[in-house]
Amino acid sequence: HGLMNIIDGVTYSRYVGLLHELKSHEYSVNHGETVLQAGRDFFEDIPQTDGSKKRRYITEFDGVVRTQDGTIILREDKSMRVPLPLGDAMQDTFLYKLDIYKKNRALIEKDLGAPLNVRFSVDVGGRNRNAALGGQLIWDDPRQQALMEYLKRQGPLLSARYGFPVAFIFINS
Repeated sequence: HGLMNIIDGVTYSRYVGLLHELKSHEYSVNHGETVLQAGRDFFEDIPQTDGSKKRRYITEFDGVVRTQDGTIILREDKSMRVPLPLGDAMQDTFLYKLDIYKKNRALIEKDLGAPLNVRFSVDVGGRNRNAALGGQLIWDDPRQQALMEYLKRQGPLLSARYGFPVAFIFINS
């Protein structure tokens, strides 16, 4: 019985994540963007002494889109359905990913063929199912609203800190 609860939780978590990724793609398409990549693992090649190469996993790209003006954006989809203290949410959900991108920036830019530009698509988990189905951004929990406002303010600060554009959008899935 305990194991089934774990399996149910993992299955539900994957379902929520997949739905969020699909909603993020829908957002991109509705805003005239072209989805170039989705759900792609990103590796680096490490030369071996025998001349071969070993591939090392770095991260996954949830989405890569091209905007109408030609800007290439690396999109990272994050769900924030469980209320966390803002500092913990920032470190555990966003900064670790930005650190990976910064460390591997040259390799990522070479792969994308464009300067690094990051957009987080954030689902803060509204409880209004009808609003979500209609694509409306309605959150009834003040903590969710506080998180959205906090993240909006972080975009310019993180852009300055990491040296590449960082932005946040909000999806209700």
